Amino acid sequence: MPEEQAAVQSPAKKLKSHFLLDNKPMANYFLRTKSKIDKNQRKEDEGNLLKELGRWSYLLVENDKHLRKDKIMKKVLFVSFAFFFILLVATSSVATAGRFSIGGFVGLNIPIGQKDMGNGTLFGAKGRILLLPFLGVEPNFVFSEYGDKEHKNPITEEPMIRKGGKINSFGVDLVFGTFSGFSPARFYGILGINSNTFKREPFEDQTRLGLSFGSGIEFLPADVFSLEVRARVHAISLEGGGGRENLELTAGLNYYFGPE
Repeated sequence: MPEEQAAVQSPAKKLKSHFLLDNKPMANYFLRTKSKIDKNQRKEDEGNLLKELGRWSYLLVENDKHLRKDKIMKKVLFVSFAFFFILLVATSSVATAGRFSIGGFVGLNIPIGQKDMGNGTLFGAKGRILLLPFLGVEPNFVFSEYGDKEHKNPITEEPMIRKGGKINSFGVDLVFGTFSGFSPARFYGILGINSNTFKREPFEDQTRLGLSFGSGIEFLPADVFSLEVRARVHAISLEGGGGRENLELTAGLNYYFGPE
């Protein structure tokens, strides 16, 4: 039986050897052609992949541009609404209050005891309605940001950047002090309550109640204009316990309506 298998296999081996020896150039040509086809196919696949990546990159960039435009438009609309709302409230109360002002301010937003975020900036608008010579209320809108903070990954020890986040708030402050008289400088205290929307990637937005207190000084170089500097502590409670406490240092301008 082994001899019969050897007799059957022997012609096949001879034929295979004969084909390879007689067609070696053809075999080499076939291998080279196949290699070129494979290289061309790889280049084509790589080109298609690069085109697809380029298309997706373009779509992502365009989408990011649209998102930024939407955020800017929302902020502009919100600021415009805040300004007209304050103006409407102040104007409607002039008959009873007798004197009111509208103004804007900018400043620093400094986190207190929070190591996961840095110092940021803020700006806002407010109105002041004087109910009594020593008492007034201030509806206000404030847009504040935290600075990004670098920290180490607890697992890899590599440096990472953590986004600081933003807070959009609106509320009412009670101001008490001396708001009448001939003194060009007027000191006052601040006590307020506000609603705050805290935004920080990648977490969900939170809308929470906040309290604020502080003090300020106002300079009146003219009857209708005033320069104002204030310091305010802003505390916000968050879900799950804890909160955010910030020191807000601001400077602003006010325009007064109505008699002194």
